[in-house]
Amino acid sequence: MFHMHRHFAGSGHGRMFGRGDLKYVILELLKEQPRHGYEIIRVLEEQSQGFYSPSPGAVYPTLQLLEDMGYVVGDQQDGKTVYTITEDGLKFLAERGKRADEIRKHMAEWCNASNMTAVAATFHGYRELGHLLRRSCHKASAEQMERVQQIIAQAHQDIEGMMKE
Repeated sequence: MFHMHRHFAGSGHGRMFGRGDLKYVILELLKEQPRHGYEIIRVLEEQSQGFYSPSPGAVYPTLQLLEDMGYVVGDQQDGKTVYTITEDGLKFLAERGKRADEIRKHMAEWCNASNMTAVAATFHGYRELGHLLRRSCHKASAEQMERVQQIIAQAHQDIEGMMKE
């Protein structure tokens, strides 16, 4: 099963998955057990410790594509469409095991247990900064906002430089 914690390194642009890779992850989840769309979203968010939550706009079209391809079937249960992987879906995964393994490897590489606490704390600080700016920017003068922009630009430059080292 795919156990990941944040961004898929293979995309190179801060996206969790490369183009078309979400279908492999969804099929792997459905291989474990039938699920509805929001359950897929919730499981991926839980597995990523809250760092990644695919949008319904990514999951549902992928489920529809997989259904159109005959790799999953949807069944109405309690007002929700629950998807189950088909034999063709299992065959698709088996035939593309190398690609699925590559995705799994990249996802596992991102998760470094030794720094997950620091990563979580960093993202918490980032969110708190956003909250502060939303609460206070409307009260700031043009000079203050210019200074905030300079601080953010400098922080961006400093972090980018440090990460390249």
